[in-house]
Amino acid sequence: MTTNEEFLKLVHAFWEDTIIPTMFSKGNIYSDEDRFHNFRVISSMRCQEMEFVAGGMVIKQITLLYDLLDKLEYEENFVIPLDLFDEVLKDIIIYCFLIRGMLEERTKEPNVT
Repeated sequence: MTTNEEFLKLVHAFWEDTIIPTMFSKGNIYSDEDRFHNFRVISSMRCQEMEFVAGGMVIKQITLLYDLLDKLEYEENFVIPLDLFDEVLKDIIIYCFLIRGMLEERTKEPNVT
């Protein structure tokens, strides 16, 4: 059984060791100046809000998660590799924070009428 303290340590370690480093390294890979550059480009190409585009990436990761859970439920002796689960979890969290940043940016923009 996992205690609350053990669970908090697990969450904190995942955040510090995985989420934070990835957020900054990936952000620098895709664009130095505009964190949402790629989402803006896809948004323009698809005629969709960039939050919707990023939401599609969340759905992609959740679909993978459900596929893994489906195998866990129905395939005998199947074990979800923790490194794969961590990758999916990390991507979901980061995409949700990107959407959060997009929403915040939207509130700072002047209203156009």
